[in-house]
Amino acid sequence: MSEYEKVTRFEVIDHTTGGRGRVYTRHDVSIELSYQDDGRTLKVFIDDPVP
Repeated sequence: MSEYEKVTRFEVIDHTTGGRGRVYTRHDVSIELSYQDDGRTLKVFIDDPVP
């Protein structure tokens, strides 16, 4: 089992200058990470929890 398979909460935190901190939160979800464009793009797919 990879580490991200245990994840049930997903958050996006904006640490940019003038950022608002936590900008997105979802609970009780499963996630899949996909690295694309030779590792320059990270896509996060959020789905219903895996039973």
